[in-house]
Amino acid sequence: MLRRIKIKQLKPGMYVENLDRSWRSVPVFRNRITSDRQVDQLVRHRVLEVVIDTDKGIDLTTPGAQPIGKTAGEAEVGAPLTDPVAYRKEIVAANTAYEIAQISVSNLMEAVRRGDKPDVSLAESAVDPMIASILRNRDAMTSLVSLKVQSDAVYQHSIRVCILSAVLGTRLGLSQRELKTLGMGALLHDTGKMRLETKLVDKAGPLSQEDFEKYKHHPLLGARIFDEAPSIEKQSLLILLQHHERADGSGFPQGLTGDQISRMAKIVMIVDTFDNLTARASAERKQTAYDALNWIRDWGSEGFDAKLIDEFVEALGIYPVGSFVRMNDNRMGIVMSVHHNPSLLPRVWVVFDANQRQLPKPEIIDFADQQATPPAAIVAAVLPEKFGFDLPGYAKAHGLPDR
Repeated sequence: MLRRIKIKQLKPGMYVENLDRSWRSVPVFRNRITSDRQVDQLVRHRVLEVVIDTDKGIDLTTPGAQPIGKTAGEAEVGAPLTDPVAYRKEIVAANTAYEIAQISVSNLMEAVRRGDKPDVSLAESAVDPMIASILRNRDAMTSLVSLKVQSDAVYQHSIRVCILSAVLGTRLGLSQRELKTLGMGALLHDTGKMRLETKLVDKAGPLSQEDFEKYKHHPLLGARIFDEAPSIEKQSLLILLQHHERADGSGFPQGLTGDQISRMAKIVMIVDTFDNLTARASAERKQTAYDALNWIRDWGSEGFDAKLIDEFVEALGIYPVGSFVRMNDNRMGIVMSVHHNPSLLPRVWVVFDANQRQLPKPEIIDFADQQATPPAAIVAAVLPEKFGFDLPGYAKAHGLPDR
């Protein structure tokens, strides 16, 4: 049963399901209350009420708690639907969908580069299975964004943006038809780059002003390529056209502001930026998912939709699936799934012990259900390559994502 109680009624042994404010603003990174110190932390951060789950922790023995039904409680915290299929079962289908998408999208992009008329059915054959997998278990498909070998190739970038846009779309409650509209636009958002000179797409450093003016044409080029395709929704085309616009008018190609930009384009512009920071940046500029989310929230508030940024963080988790993290006892591991409730607590495969020695077999920690005293806590996200750790290779060797 879920109960709403005052903060002064909270005590060790209780399981906190929700707060009266965002968990991200409160440094109590777990649900189960194990000490009075945690309660004091909540008080210092001006938490006034919490919702406890009496099935997972102790109940009140004093009056004053307000029972709330399970359905009402879930509506209160705004948690998305529980994934109906387990991660280990869904990862097989997710991997198959990802591999199909790589073949289909690379073929479509190459056709556009040659100047041929693109086969829209190739995009649909990629989008439909990925969305179906996300609806069964969002973490399985999301994890492939990190567990697969990453490339800055346009077609791979487009697949990652499609996946994460659809994950955010499910968080926002979009219908399956709307998810497909969003997914198609996200998958094709950079198609116009295939009609640019190669040097404008592949150049690692900053473009000259002259080259940047040419680069700014790719949203319009992409929209024109698919303008007459009968199976593509108008909202999908607006994503192609508007994904580089910014709410403050600083974007291109039209310099639109605020509500002039479609909501789906606003979703894709956030995800596009996230992938550019985490997967496409040079080794010197590459960021962890955790740092990229913070960068977008701190520096993107003028150009992006602040509410959508918050929803994106909620959709992925504070430490998104696939993140390589260091814990308070110096162990390191991989975030393999996230509790999609307000806590956003992860499940982690511990890969390295406290002395930075790789374990022969990963150990699993569920941060929402710890028995250890003191409990483990994540202190930082780190880039695995800085430790010489081959994250995709390790995942494949241990049965993910291929089996």
